[in-house]
Amino acid sequence: MRTFSDDNPGFVVVNDLSAGTSDAIDSEIKRLLQDSYERARVILKTNTKELKSLADALIKYETLDAEEVKEVLEGRLPERR
Repeated sequence: MRTFSDDNPGFVVVNDLSAGTSDAIDSEIKRLLQDSYERARVILKTNTKELKSLADALIKYETLDAEEVKEVLEGRLPERR
C-alpha cells in the first residue's frame, strides 16, 4: 500500500521536522491509507453484483459510455447501434 526509499524510512522528507513530528505525520498518513483501503474494500464487496455486471459488459463490448453503464447497472444489456 505504500513504498519507501532505502535512504528514508518515513513518508515525509523534510529535514526541519523532529523525529516525533515525522512519526506523527507518518502515523496519520498510514491511518488515512488504511481507512481509504477499507472503505474501497467495503464498496467493492457491497457492490459485487454491479461490479460483475460491468466487468461482463466490458468483456463483451470493450468500452461503455455513461448511458450504457447506467443500462448495465439497471440490469439491461446496452443496445449497440
